[in-house]
Amino acid sequence: MARIGTILLSLGIVLTLATACKKEVEIQVREVPKTYSWAETPHLTGLARVILGMGKDERALYLQSPSYLGVVAPGSLGQRYFLGYLSYLPADVNVRLPIAPTFLAVPQLDTLVALIRPTEPISNYSGTTIRLRQLDPRAQSTSYPGSLLQQTPFAAISAQNYLLFGYRSLTATNMPVLRLVLARVTLDNNQHLQTQSRVLDFPGSPAFDATSYVGTITAIDDYFLVDCGRNGGYKVRQDGTISRVYPEAQVATFYKWQGLIYAHTYRNTLLLSADGGETWRTFTNAPSFLSQSDFRIIADSLVGYVRTTHQLYTLRWSSPGTPRIRELKNDGMAQVTITGLEQLHDTVYAGTTGGLYRRPLKAFFEAAP
Repeated sequence: MARIGTILLSLGIVLTLATACKKEVEIQVREVPKTYSWAETPHLTGLARVILGMGKDERALYLQSPSYLGVVAPGSLGQRYFLGYLSYLPADVNVRLPIAPTFLAVPQLDTLVALIRPTEPISNYSGTTIRLRQLDPRAQSTSYPGSLLQQTPFAAISAQNYLLFGYRSLTATNMPVLRLVLARVTLDNNQHLQTQSRVLDFPGSPAFDATSYVGTITAIDDYFLVDCGRNGGYKVRQDGTISRVYPEAQVATFYKWQGLIYAHTYRNTLLLSADGGETWRTFTNAPSFLSQSDFRIIADSLVGYVRTTHQLYTLRWSSPGTPRIRELKNDGMAQVTITGLEQLHDTVYAGTTGGLYRRPLKAFFEAAP
């Protein structure tokens, strides 16, 4: 019995020592930050985050915000952001501006259109002004009611630096009429903008009146396509000739892809041209979201984004009138509306109503889950 007691006593001492040497383990729960496909560029604050439109050249992005023009220029020192304040940019969020590498066009007052160089940083004013009443003494105002409705630019700029926009005038009998201004824009030896402008009249029928407007206007190659609602669609060449190329269609957007011209309408139809917008075929029952989209060529693919949301997708046409859609990742851009999409070097940028977002080109085409 004494031996058993000794053994039990020894075991007790061992257990006591083992218990005393045991350390308490503290379990900590840490939340791992969620990563998103799209990341917001951190340089923008205030109204500069409200991006209404975008343009680019080989080295920089140009962002239209209320009263601001922003310039994003990736450099050797990483991502740099330059912001210039232009008091003559519209504060109205409904006015969309065409932005090209050489200049952007800005409607001022009723009968003035300023042309501004989007230089970096923005310093000296090196632009010019188109004064409508010097071209047409009866000019009343630039015309962009259709743009206010559709949120498309009030004018278009071609790759050859021709500018086209509509304006309202009065006839000799004080009847309202819709006209166009075509301007050739060049740079002088001091890199200042110079213009040669002329007034264009639409062909005689159907009549244009106070309810007529320029809805969608797009530059393609060396000509323009202009949709005027119930007045139909027109092709405007850079030599000033105009022809009516289709009847009333209510086109929301034009673009060129693989040699064909596409026009999506608010009536859920597709117009297709194989001869540079001279003649058109009509296809019915097009998906409605196509008329709510704008399109850009990213790498070698046609990419669409829905204006009213933050949805992104690639678009392929397996046959005329038969689209194939592949939705792309857009996580990280919740609660914003995409207003522009551009590729600059190896990065894709999305301008939105809540900031500028970016995504590496090599990951851009990943499909949404």
